[in-house]
Amino acid sequence: MEDDASARSADLIEVVQRLEERVTALEAETDALRSTLETITTDVERNSEELREAFQILTPTRKLLIGDGHDTPPLVVMKELREQHGPLNQQLADLTRRLSQRDTEVREEIQREVGLLRAEQNAKFHQIAAETSVDLDAADGDIITRVRNDGIEAVCAAPRKRDRRAAYVLQHIEEWGTKEQLRSGPAYRVPRPRVQRLLNATDAVTVTMTSKTVGDVFDAIEALAARSPRLVQRRKHDGVDNLYVGFPETTQQK
Repeated sequence: MEDDASARSADLIEVVQRLEERVTALEAETDALRSTLETITTDVERNSEELREAFQILTPTRKLLIGDGHDTPPLVVMKELREQHGPLNQQLADLTRRLSQRDTEVREEIQREVGLLRAEQNAKFHQIAAETSVDLDAADGDIITRVRNDGIEAVCAAPRKRDRRAAYVLQHIEEWGTKEQLRSGPAYRVPRPRVQRLLNATDAVTVTMTSKTVGDVFDAIEALAARSPRLVQRRKHDGVDNLYVGFPETTQQK
């Protein structure tokens, strides 16, 4: 009997030990699950806050994009716009290009209108001068001076772009040129590369000037000088094209 009791006691002790081990394992699993649950709860709370913030941003954005009273999701609307008109950055680039082109067209149209008005005014002045025997050339000075003071429209009824740029160079000759002493008298020297760089840095020119187009500007200044006694000439130094514009008293040598 004592042997049976001892055996049962040993069995019970073994069962208790296994139960204690199981309880310990369950407690460890519970701790792990509790840690995982806390992590998930934290993520849910954070994501919920981010979702609330996103919804607060999305609602006015939706109204901005598609207006009130529409049930179409914004992404669908934006996809349709992309399919119809292309990517948004492409649309913005096209609008910017068209705006710049339109600005150039408006400027040129205004300049043409101003040129026509000034030409009409000059024609009236010359008519009055002829009727009264007044020498306008003596009163107004040489043609370079008139361009510098009154603009290219004062001497040209329909100026081209190169003529307008020529007038701009002449009007800034003191700033852009280097003063030098020639045999004929003092003059400003402007190298072609310098004029190219300075014209490209101004708002007066809406296209990129090249060495060729700057050469066209120099040609236009020489054409103006053909109607003026003032010294204007081209010279090359070390392969660089230079334009010399003399002072009003520095005249062409005959």
